[in-house]
Amino acid sequence: MEFVRKARDLYLDTGTRFPRRIIWAMGGLIKYAAAKVNVELGLLSSDVGGAIMKVSQELMSGKYDNEVVLDVYQTGSGTGLNMNINEIIAKHAYLDLGIKVHPNDHVNLGQSSNDVVPTAIRVAAVMEYVESLRPAINDLIVSLRRRINEFSDAVKPGRTHLRDALPITLGQELSGYLDAFLRDVQLLDYVINFVKGLPIGGTAVGTGFNTHPNFGDEVIKVINEVSGLDFIKVNPFMSMKLLTDLVMLSGAIRVLSLDLHRFGQDIRLMFSGPFTGLNEVDIPTQSEVAGSSIMPGKTNPVTVESLLQAIAQILGLISQSSMPQCLGGSLS
Repeated sequence: MEFVRKARDLYLDTGTRFPRRIIWAMGGLIKYAAAKVNVELGLLSSDVGGAIMKVSQELMSGKYDNEVVLDVYQTGSGTGLNMNINEIIAKHAYLDLGIKVHPNDHVNLGQSSNDVVPTAIRVAAVMEYVESLRPAINDLIVSLRRRINEFSDAVKPGRTHLRDALPITLGQELSGYLDAFLRDVQLLDYVINFVKGLPIGGTAVGTGFNTHPNFGDEVIKVINEVSGLDFIKVNPFMSMKLLTDLVMLSGAIRVLSLDLHRFGQDIRLMFSGPFTGLNEVDIPTQSEVAGSSIMPGKTNPVTVESLLQAIAQILGLISQSSMPQCLGGSLS
């Protein structure tokens, strides 16, 4: 892994490693799809292509995560990550399968860091949304609907400026959040369609130089077969140069985060007390964790506060949402 050894001497080492989903998308799915297509197009021998595919599947499963050693903060178009992945695949193809595989000529055949890395970021983002965020929001919506029905007759004070105002039911109060989260899901579902546009096949500057004209379309077909998602090929001159579709996604996540933040703050306020606060709602599960080392029986809204901490991290990361622009290597 000559490139990686040299890169580690030159790149930053903040200790920040690539998330599992990026490795899954880049190291596994895209390299698997590229090798499969190159074999079908007659550009790779079946033994070399088969070895790449096998190791790529192992990368997808997380087997070699500890070998993806380069820092997230690296120069250029993500060449460091791409070469790190290429060299892992070539190494294990030879050590484990006895097949000599070249990291550039074989694993990276028909590709460039300039189209592979932006493709991987998008594939990872969409899969993370579909498998993690969307189901979590759905669970919240189902739970809120149940609670709205349960508390439809539970009358409590409405408040303005934290002072008592006209009466309201707890069900009515929660219904405002339900509709907000339904709106947020609509926005996310709309925006995620833009993120599904992939530039693979554009190679270095978007022209597709040095690759088969059908390569990009066929790779996306394989990606869709494996992932079960409906990625599409878009103008690589746009999607390699501009990652503003991801900024749109981060903006939609920011909207959801702000709604969740207000929701968490309100629940925490209503849970305050029990004797000198509002004490309007109970969160029974909070008693599972001691709220004090000196006051026996004290409970704190730890679940809600964990949510607020997660939101603070999300909003902090989103404030850097223009950063993906520096990952594009194409100036065409």
